[in-house]
Amino acid sequence: MKDLFLEGQEAFNQQKLVIIPTETVFGLSAPIDREDLLEKIFTLKNRPKNNPLIVHCSSLEMVKSLVKNLPPWALLLAKKFWPGPLTLLLPKPPEISPLISSTAFFGVRIPNNPLTLGFIDFLKTPLAAPSANEFTFLSPTQHLHLEEGLLKKYQNDLYVLGAFSNKESCEIGIESTILMPSQESENILLILREGILDKEELEKALIDSQYKVKRETQKKEQIFAPGNYEKHYAPKTPLILIFASENYSLPEHLNLAEYKKVFPIEIEKGPLSTAKELYATLHRMDKDSSCQKILYIFPKKLESHLKWQAVLDRLKRASSEIMYL
Repeated sequence: MKDLFLEGQEAFNQQKLVIIPTETVFGLSAPIDREDLLEKIFTLKNRPKNNPLIVHCSSLEMVKSLVKNLPPWALLLAKKFWPGPLTLLLPKPPEISPLISSTAFFGVRIPNNPLTLGFIDFLKTPLAAPSANEFTFLSPTQHLHLEEGLLKKYQNDLYVLGAFSNKESCEIGIESTILMPSQESENILLILREGILDKEELEKALIDSQYKVKRETQKKEQIFAPGNYEKHYAPKTPLILIFASENYSLPEHLNLAEYKKVFPIEIEKGPLSTAKELYATLHRMDKDSSCQKILYIFPKKLESHLKWQAVLDRLKRASSEIMYL
């Protein structure tokens, strides 16, 4: 393992970015104190500079080295959900580059992947890492997605930490939940990006405290967290999201062989399995040269169900059109 970590460290020394596996999606990483490599993340991804990067640490002690006095709510949630798919927006210390966040807050989490945790621990430096894909397009959850994406374009600028078969997938498959304190009330925490950890689970962890969790519905003037652009997580093939009743029928203009239909929702399968397969399914459809449009058919009765909000957030941002049948 140490040889692998030395190779990753040497890649940074050679001005390369290191692709790291996490339980959510693959990340495109650079040490938080390497301004040159942070710049390179934005260049390779074609990412706007006002879109923040999430800092990945290997331990709560490492987080505390950045933020000396963690708020009580952050400690409660960190002890319950880290390592795991939860990003907390905390007060930004002076040593955090404005490339990581241009606001008064920055996002931090501890990923649940032993290889990446070991690498960060070896470096003794947190890593800033967005998803390892071009900005606004599908996130990679399999090595194959990397080969067909950034690795294909920038092979000499990248190093992949570890060896992965093309059948291996990230365990969760969509990005982390992002939470920040409300600026209006110190007892309110706002979900800025939906993830597998939903409002109900977060509130359970805070049940004996003064804090309440709300889903943020108002568009903010500043961008505090990634994943909030209206168009995001999108395949290159146009995607039509169809909310369908039980006895729906497709309009004739959509019932064409070259319009590929996705029926991913088997109720007994649940949102966790659907989330894990979501990007892989859309990547696969994107590769199909006979596919002119993707019709993603989602049961209308699940549209307001709390457990499906993370999947729906990704689908709505990925879609070029939304229909109700």
